[in-house]
Amino acid sequence: MDPADALAQKLDAHRRHVLDAAAGKEADSFGATAATYGVTASSPTPEALTAIGEAIVAHCSEALTQVQGQADPRRVTFLRGRLERYASELAQAHQATSGGSKLGLGSIFANATAHAGWTGGHGKVRRVIRCHRCGAAQEQALVFVCSYCGGSVFPTEEKA
Repeated sequence: MDPADALAQKLDAHRRHVLDAAAGKEADSFGATAATYGVTASSPTPEALTAIGEAIVAHCSEALTQVQGQADPRRVTFLRGRLERYASELAQAHQATSGGSKLGLGSIFANATAHAGWTGGHGKVRRVIRCHRCGAAQEQALVFVCSYCGGSVFPTEEKA
């Protein structure tokens, strides 16, 4: 996995954790969750959520700087763009998913966005060819004899 992808998944996990704590879905109170990010707050105000977001951004920016040499430059650029908007979007996402906002498609999409994973949009599609008999994955390209059971990887129409 690309190091930038791994960092983006951690960023999404932090977002879900903070938003769930703000909504009261976590075992810890919001104050305890905020304290883990170095923020003193008893309720999920926009200022508290922005402060938590800034703490997450600072940590992730430092981690991104450390891994950017090993990561795909397009993913690093995409993640940097996400980090620029992250703190303000965290407060907006909570406002959109909390009961104080209007009901409608906007809140539905905001909730889906808040809990969706990041794909980056630049990944390569990997296809795995499996043996039709035993299900073992093809180990070498252009070798269509199963290394596990010895049969043909694809079904044949030969009759014995």
